[in-house]
Amino acid sequence: MTSLEVLAMVLCTISCSSYEDKPSVILIIIDTLRADHLSCYGYERITSPVLDSLAATGTIWANANSNASWTLPATASIWTGVAPKSHGVTMSLATGNVFGISPETPVLPMAMKSNGYQTAGFFNVYLFSPYFGFHKGFDRYDCTEKGHDRAEETVDMAIQWLEEIDHEKPFFLTVHLFDVHAPYDPPAPFNTLFCNDETDGKSYWDISENGDILHPEQLEHLMGLYDGEIAQVDSELGRLFRTVRDLELDQKTLIIVTADHGEEFLEHGYVGHGKNLFQETVHIPLITSGTEVAAGAVRHETVAQFDIFPSILSYCACLTDNRFDGISFFSESLPENRFIPASEINRA
Repeated sequence: MTSLEVLAMVLCTISCSSYEDKPSVILIIIDTLRADHLSCYGYERITSPVLDSLAATGTIWANANSNASWTLPATASIWTGVAPKSHGVTMSLATGNVFGISPETPVLPMAMKSNGYQTAGFFNVYLFSPYFGFHKGFDRYDCTEKGHDRAEETVDMAIQWLEEIDHEKPFFLTVHLFDVHAPYDPPAPFNTLFCNDETDGKSYWDISENGDILHPEQLEHLMGLYDGEIAQVDSELGRLFRTVRDLELDQKTLIIVTADHGEEFLEHGYVGHGKNLFQETVHIPLITSGTEVAAGAVRHETVAQFDIFPSILSYCACLTDNRFDGISFFSESLPENRFIPASEINRA
C-alpha cells in the first residue's frame, strides 16, 4: 500500500468519524402555540406533561419571540436565520398573493444535509407545499395536500422514518404540527378535557366571520378547545420521544420545541393571529434538551426564531456560508436588550 493510499484511508476515517460523532437534531414546530398556555411556562391547566418533562431535562427560554405573527414568514426565519425583511416571505391582503422562500436562498435543511446529515421533514398542513420553498434539503419530505392531517398521522410517519434510517449517522428531523391552529377541534377525549360540553359555545369560524360579541362562557369554551389541542399534540409528542429513547438515540440527539406564533383570545379585541404583534401572538415557547444543554434551567435572555439556525450549527459544529441576523443562543453570553424585528400580514 502506497503512502498516498494510507493517507487517503486516514483522512476518510477522520472524516467519517467526525460526522458520525455529530449529534442528531429533532426540531418540533407547533403551529399557533402561545407560550403562556404550557404548564411548564406557568399555565394553571396541565396542558403539557410531556413537554414539562422535556423541559425538566433541558432549558426553558422564557423570553423567546416570533419574527412574524403568522406561519410562513415565521417559519422562514427559522429556515434562513434572518428577519422577514431579509427573506421576503410575505402575503398581501389586498391581492392575496403569497411570496415564498427564493429558490436561491440556502436554508437550514440544506446546511444539515451538506454536513452529512440524513434529513426529513414532515409537515401536516398544505401551507408548506414545495411551491413555497420549504422542501429544499430534505431527503424525505412530506406535506399534506388536503388541508391538514392530525398529529397522530404525522408522528407516525416521523417514527417510521426514525426506525428505518442508519442510526450510525446523524439525522436532522423536522416535525411541524398544525393541530393547535383554529378551528380548535381536538379529537376525543381531548375535546372535553377542559370543556364541560363539546358542543356548547360558538365555533371559531362563527366568531371570526360574523363578528358577534362573545359571552365569557363562549370565550372560555374556545380556550378550552385550544388547550385540548395542546394536550393532544403533547400526547403525540410523547410517542415520538419514547421512540427516540427506545431506539437509544436520546443520548446523542438535540431536541428543540418551539412554535411559529401564538394566538390572541380577545386580549386586544381579536381572536386569531397575523394582524398584530402583541405578546399573545409573538411570545412563543422554546425548549431545548440535549447532553450539552443545562438541565432544569430557565434562561431569561431575549431570543428569537432567527437564532435557531445558527444555534443548531453551533451545537453540532456544522459549517455553512450563510449569513445570519440571528445568533447562537448556546453562546456563553447573550446581548442584553436585543431588538427583535417582527412582521404581520401585509395589508397593502
